[in-house]
Amino acid sequence: MFTATDYEKVNTALEEAKKISTATIKLAVVASSNHYQEYVLSSGLLIGSLVSFFVWYFDIVTFFPWLLTIQLAILCCVDITPFLRHIIIRLLPTKILHHYAARMAFQEYHAHHLLFSPQEPFVLLFISLKEHYVQIITNSVIHTHIPDNWNAVIDHFIKTLPKEGLCEACVQAVNDMGKRLTPLQHVSTEEHPIHI
Repeated sequence: MFTATDYEKVNTALEEAKKISTATIKLAVVASSNHYQEYVLSSGLLIGSLVSFFVWYFDIVTFFPWLLTIQLAILCCVDITPFLRHIIIRLLPTKILHHYAARMAFQEYHAHHLLFSPQEPFVLLFISLKEHYVQIITNSVIHTHIPDNWNAVIDHFIKTLPKEGLCEACVQAVNDMGKRLTPLQHVSTEEHPIHI
């Protein structure tokens, strides 16, 4: 997804954003939020069952073991053929895709957040490419001082992505986030005691 030059650009943007905001911004970009194996197998089983039914109905094949073999063969073909897997996943409702993407976003957030003090301003920019999903998650320090509305940053990212590519879209998103987080420069971490 990123070349070495892209990584350098993004890391520079993250460092600059931290300087002007004191907040730690983490970027997580994944190709896909799930393998959707259960949906691929279910679809393969359905297609195999339909094909077996039709060949039985039209008396092409009536021997049960052969019908079962046809069903299993089609199931395996669907499972191991990238093109067919891609079509099935593309046909899944957006609600399902975004459900898995949101779940992975929070998994990434918690994995990163464990590395920082609860007093430290922290925000995650999560991007899942296959699901066309973007989410920004903040911790309580940021949420207390800055309204939890990042739609302008996300909209700008979505507009930039097809025109200038993933790297530049990420850099601009990080820059936008840094500017939006600038008020945190005047916030003392003592205002946010650790609660155990």
